[in-house]
Amino acid sequence: MTAADATPDQAGPSNPAPTGPGTRAVTVRQGPPSRGEPQPAPRQAAGAEPVFDLEQDFDEHSLYPLRAAVTAHAAAFGATEDVIDTLLIVTGELASNAILHGGGTGRLYLWHTPTTILCRISDDGPGIADPHTVGTTEVPLAAPNGRGMWIARQLCRHVDIVSDPTGTSITVAIDLRPS
Repeated sequence: MTAADATPDQAGPSNPAPTGPGTRAVTVRQGPPSRGEPQPAPRQAAGAEPVFDLEQDFDEHSLYPLRAAVTAHAAAFGATEDVIDTLLIVTGELASNAILHGGGTGRLYLWHTPTTILCRISDDGPGIADPHTVGTTEVPLAAPNGRGMWIARQLCRHVDIVSDPTGTSITVAIDLRPS
């Protein structure tokens, strides 16, 4: 099945749901996040370990190298400057959230299909209290924080949140070559 064939109930990291102009698909699941064994990436043979283009741990001191690695990989995938900028904004926000709310560290997984860049940020924090509503409301400009998930929901074609008291994994899908 390709991403174009996926329906929202079949969507996931390897199958982002299609959306039309002005719509964003969001899948929220409660339960243990897939920290040790992330959901299969597109290039995974049955029973084999997932193959990601990039797996990188990060903390507050390693955001610059993380951004550089994401930029280099996205460029190698053939992403345009606009797509790379979008990816950097989203990964920066989600990585910052993992640092601030998820225990101070996180792990980024990046992979791609011919049409999509997928990025997962995972942490070992206390989980998101209400993943169904996080980031669904625009935050006033005067507020000092609280925009990360809203930005991700606005800029990404698909957002998948898996959260429980042992951590959170957020996977986003961005069109590699937007129309």
